[in-house]
Amino acid sequence: MNSSSIDASWRRVVALSVLVPLLSVALRTADARAIEVRAQSAPAVQQASSPRIELTVGTISGIQVLAPRPVRTFLGIPYAAPPTGPLRWQAPQPVARWAGVRQAVQFGPRCMQHASGKPSFRSTRVSEDCLYLNVWAPDPGKDEKRPVLVYFHGGNLNEGDASESRYDGANLAEIGIVTVTVNYRLGVFGFLALPSARHESSDSAVGNYGLLDQVAALRWVRDNIASFGGDPAKVTIAGDTGGAVAVSAHMASPQSRGLFARAIAQSGGAFGRQAVWSRSRAEKLAARFATQVGAWTLPQLRAMSAEQLLAATGSERGPKFVFWPHVDSQFLTDTPEAIFNSGGQAPVPLLLGNRSQEGHVGPMLLGAKPTPENWKQALERLFGEQAAQAMSHYPGNDNDEVVRSATVLAGDLAAAHATWRWMSLHRQTGSGSPVYLYVYDRMPSSAAGASERRASIAQSDLQVDPALGNLNLLPRHGWRAEDYLASGALLRYLVQFVKTGDPNGPRDNPLRYWSALGLGGPARPPSWPAAREEQGGLARQTIDVTPRTTWDRSAARQDFIGRFIATQAFDDTWIDKRR
Repeated sequence: MNSSSIDASWRRVVALSVLVPLLSVALRTADARAIEVRAQSAPAVQQASSPRIELTVGTISGIQVLAPRPVRTFLGIPYAAPPTGPLRWQAPQPVARWAGVRQAVQFGPRCMQHASGKPSFRSTRVSEDCLYLNVWAPDPGKDEKRPVLVYFHGGNLNEGDASESRYDGANLAEIGIVTVTVNYRLGVFGFLALPSARHESSDSAVGNYGLLDQVAALRWVRDNIASFGGDPAKVTIAGDTGGAVAVSAHMASPQSRGLFARAIAQSGGAFGRQAVWSRSRAEKLAARFATQVGAWTLPQLRAMSAEQLLAATGSERGPKFVFWPHVDSQFLTDTPEAIFNSGGQAPVPLLLGNRSQEGHVGPMLLGAKPTPENWKQALERLFGEQAAQAMSHYPGNDNDEVVRSATVLAGDLAAAHATWRWMSLHRQTGSGSPVYLYVYDRMPSSAAGASERRASIAQSDLQVDPALGNLNLLPRHGWRAEDYLASGALLRYLVQFVKTGDPNGPRDNPLRYWSALGLGGPARPPSWPAAREEQGGLARQTIDVTPRTTWDRSAARQDFIGRFIATQAFDDTWIDKRR
């Protein structure tokens, strides 16, 4: 397709998005069908060579592909020693030096977990030996140092994997960004806070091993990424759901300071219902778990197999125990809320946001139909004496309004309030660092439809990460042309932010992502202002087929839900099973 055809296609799509209310119907032209077909498969790959990289502990050999632009891929690189045997529930230890050339052509094992939903894992097995990372790097044809993106996968710190298709880094590498995805210990292996483990720690800190793994990975990046063409002074950390919680924790942690220059997060943060625990709470849960498995000492617990420990935490059907980060006095000297309140966080540019539908509507109504009477009862169950005030923020005068309000409330409780609180605090105390807020308003086609259908859709249909432009690697959702356009718009903003700390500016064109569609798009998407108070709200970017600046006027609602959350004593299993 030549450039004039690309421009014509883009103008046609944009015009339809403005003039035709039913965009999904309007786009079912012959051209749109062809776009959908082309988008279902990744571009053909040609292996050109086996590039080698000298690391601080040895040499690795990866894969280089030619089409559509040269990308070097290195998979399954160890960044810490296997956390097994006596190293289980210890801070990550250095990797032993190896002789010869280590093949880095397959994803390492994913960390021990019960995986819910339908993840697109490309690793072949689970293992306690799982501290590996993956690097996608541009061809080293130029001398310039490239910006670096380090991505922490989602899964609420209890599941997920760096091999998932949605986190593939080839798109970003093709346009000049060195991309790193990281495995880190999860659940009981990553966050069990055993008081008896203190004597093994030089600083008497226990737990938070999964976050310490991430620090070790960031130090590996600092020490090695220049060999891949990356600039260790231009590292952006990013993550979604549990990965977003981790990003906010790194901004608050003195141990992560200086290891990154900017931050990106989607769908969460260590605030509100996602706040980190106190040491007392974490250690009490660890004691309950030890009692459950009948092993009260470190030697006894380490003598158990990884499979036995995992089985004791629950199953794919649901958790018996949920483990979470806590204030350990070393990685976190206080809660992120307190650290951000005092201005003690890393003063870096921050870009963060949510999907327009973050939570599942069904649990809000306990499976009942979305009627005004059922909604009134639901708010009374949840808010008690505050139900009338809740109704003013989450009204339900007819069935459609009930679905809208239930969607908003579910999203606030799941992630949106945490994002709001994080954004608000960094705006106030971040030493003038810019904050960019967004809402991704393109729901997967499989989740679209009438209000009652939206109230019963599967949660997994809401949990697709659009940020890295990999929808074509996730065909089960039946993407349409407009889905790719919206995801591509967000991708272009993120690319610029990773490069400069500002989502505005020249856009790289074309991307492989867009080439796969046969579409071009504007070289410069609409301007995205930093969050600022104006028109009775905060500026934010609404990401859809045509991105636009809108105004978030939810401050009063967020204040209400924040006060409500602060008064609740949620049990250890509140964390939603969200990917």
